[in-house]
Amino acid sequence: MLIVDDHPAYRAGMHALLAHDPRIRSVTEAGSVSEALAIAKSRPFDLAIVDMVLPETGGVSLVRELHTQQPACRLLALSMIDESIRIAEMLRAGATGYALKSQPVEEILAAIHAVLAGERYLPPQMTPVPPVIDGAPLPLDRLTARERTVFDLLVRGLTSRSVAQHLSIARRTIDAHRRHIMRKLGARSIVDLIRLAMRSGSINTT
Repeated sequence: MLIVDDHPAYRAGMHALLAHDPRIRSVTEAGSVSEALAIAKSRPFDLAIVDMVLPETGGVSLVRELHTQQPACRLLALSMIDESIRIAEMLRAGATGYALKSQPVEEILAAIHAVLAGERYLPPQMTPVPPVIDGAPLPLDRLTARERTVFDLLVRGLTSRSVAQHLSIARRTIDAHRRHIMRKLGARSIVDLIRLAMRSGSINTT
């Protein structure tokens, strides 16, 4: 099991909680997106517990990357954020469940084991389930996979030139993607894109 959270005390508390569960063999901790991805390249996990708000690219991007790297790994988002659109982003990125840090320990453990069993988990208070979680379109759903990659890099502060170098494609191609992204999302500037990214949980809001 992998716990990804940038608060050492919270990670330690979760680690101690899980260490007393006889059904869990081992627990590894990571404090950032880059650390989590490096660890995930070295060994497989049955479950990753990921905070929504993380340094670097944020929890949504990490869930998407982990889902690609380790398709068999179950993913549970665990956060203080209780916003339907951000929960939907996590689930569509590849998470099987979403729990709140404010829930009782017993419910968090139930969430962990439900997700390990392949069951979707949402906090009990999310009844009825908001339509956006069950499939209503999100703004970023309008983007193609390549446009979403470009979007994620742009809202992290990279210039078009830097994005082109990062993806090893021509600058004019990035400029074209950028125009398409702005049109599809109704944005007029990179600031508009960043605001949308913050609302969707694609980047850290702290």
